[in-house]
Amino acid sequence: MRLDYKYNKDFTPIEPDIYEKLNWDYDLIVLCLEYIRTEIHTILETESDKIETFLISFSNFLGQNYPAIGIRNKSDTEDCINLDFLKLTKK
Repeated sequence: MRLDYKYNKDFTPIEPDIYEKLNWDYDLIVLCLEYIRTEIHTILETESDKIETFLISFSNFLGQNYPAIGIRNKSDTEDCINLDFLKLTKK
């Protein structure tokens, strides 16, 4: 099995505006992100077999890590879903 490192790095981060509202409680943030991740197909109105979603450790410009959601098209799909960051943020 060949690993495609470029594919493993390509994703769009989703950072819902919940961190301050949850007082940076990482356990609660991860629970909320996991719920959003499981419902992302209905939120984005797309088929679940066309995208992959996963929790990631993201970092800001200061190097501080925090949880977020990663989303990308599945590699074996012929149709690409437009994962426009601005549209994702609005939804």
